[in-house]
Amino acid sequence: MARRLTKLENQAWGAVVFLVIVVGLPLYLISKAGDAVGWPVLISGSVALLVGIALYRAARARALEAGRIRRLEERRAALLTKYGGADAVEKIMSGPVRRCTGAHPRMTQDF
Repeated sequence: MARRLTKLENQAWGAVVFLVIVVGLPLYLISKAGDAVGWPVLISGSVALLVGIALYRAARARALEAGRIRRLEERRAALLTKYGGADAVEKIMSGPVRRCTGAHPRMTQDF
């Protein structure tokens, strides 16, 4: 009759299996890929991939910022046509506008 493993031994074996799968398997696959295509090709391909990802993220960030600025300018133009005065538009664009929602002055709501 075989001896049963304790909870601590089960956890230890689980940690070993986890390390083999998470650390050992990727290292083995990278080693085999390096042997198959050559290490210079593998390393230069990895560097090119990382540079491409960095350039994509930078371009996406620039595009998002340009879109944000465009939306702000469109909102500013719409507010100028609605209110006419640049000082009122600057107050609206600079921070939260409080509007009285009831008869009492403390009954305000942030927009």
